[in-house]
Amino acid sequence: MACKNTKEINFFREDLTQRREGAEEEKEKGLRKPLKQKLSYPETQMYNGEFANNNFASLKSLRLCVNLFFVIILLSCKSAPKIPDAASLGKNIPLESGASVYLIADVKEASKLISLLPVKELNDSQTKQMLERTDFLAAAIYPKESGRRFQIAAWGDYPSSGADMAFSVSKSWKKMQAAAKYSYWYSEDNKLSIAMYSKQAFAAASVNDTPIEPVTAAPGVNMPEGFAAFRGNSPFSCWFIDGAAVINRILNSLKLPIRFPVQEFFLVFFPAEEGKYYASIRMCFENESQARGMASLFTLANNYIFGELGGKSLLTSIFFANKPVQNEKDLDIKSAVLSEAEIAQLFQLINMN
Repeated sequence: MACKNTKEINFFREDLTQRREGAEEEKEKGLRKPLKQKLSYPETQMYNGEFANNNFASLKSLRLCVNLFFVIILLSCKSAPKIPDAASLGKNIPLESGASVYLIADVKEASKLISLLPVKELNDSQTKQMLERTDFLAAAIYPKESGRRFQIAAWGDYPSSGADMAFSVSKSWKKMQAAAKYSYWYSEDNKLSIAMYSKQAFAAASVNDTPIEPVTAAPGVNMPEGFAAFRGNSPFSCWFIDGAAVINRILNSLKLPIRFPVQEFFLVFFPAEEGKYYASIRMCFENESQARGMASLFTLANNYIFGELGGKSLLTSIFFANKPVQNEKDLDIKSAVLSEAEIAQLFQLINMN
């Protein structure tokens, strides 16, 4: 974790000019000494022998350090699983299947949105420190019956050696061996597993006392068709496996007893003015007629909300601020500009926990 005491970790406090001048003075003293000192032949032999022995010892130490360095590199390569970096993710994400929702985020751009997710571990101080070192993450939230709670794969710059030391001295964490032969740390109290490397970090939480291995090897989970193009350069985007459950939950909140066979549900956010965001939603259907029927339904619901309920609500800001646009089998909706409170309510409404 990051250390706030900069006096303890500042390795460059000495004045470099003074160090350079001191080195030159010592060098000059060392060079002048032999000129003023007369050595006998035996003394010369002894001096040369000590010099040679010192050089030999230094060479042996250098070779030992080099050998140890390569051993550490080899051990690191063997212990760290092969996971694609963030730049080469493509349409695959190193997460386990079976989640109810998958999300990917640019942490620096979407830190506010991430903090609004209904995941209690995100409010932990250690988690916040890890996120400060994270550039990009992918996460999955699972239904309780799966035995998992969530899984995170993150890319950034992490103090892996320092983290291992901190875990090793803590009684709350136990070192575990995964089936894929890599090591990770497990906390029985938090039901949380963590594996950390210099550029990648992984975490997984379980609903019971069975440890969940945090790392998923390639290929992982495939992004749904059309998702990558729809999200574009969004800093925060997600897709729901059971799109019908999401939209039906929304219709139930509107007291509309209508069911539509939505196959996939995409939700992405883009920055707006004053640190706010707006959402773009895509509902994917089996055919164009279903998409057209859903567009008609939203028009009726819009009239009902403004006619019967009157005024503005969260749902009107999200689903009825703009007219839905049909794109063949898909229906796209753009929300109004949303506050943090409205986004938090939206996450609760669509059950992102």
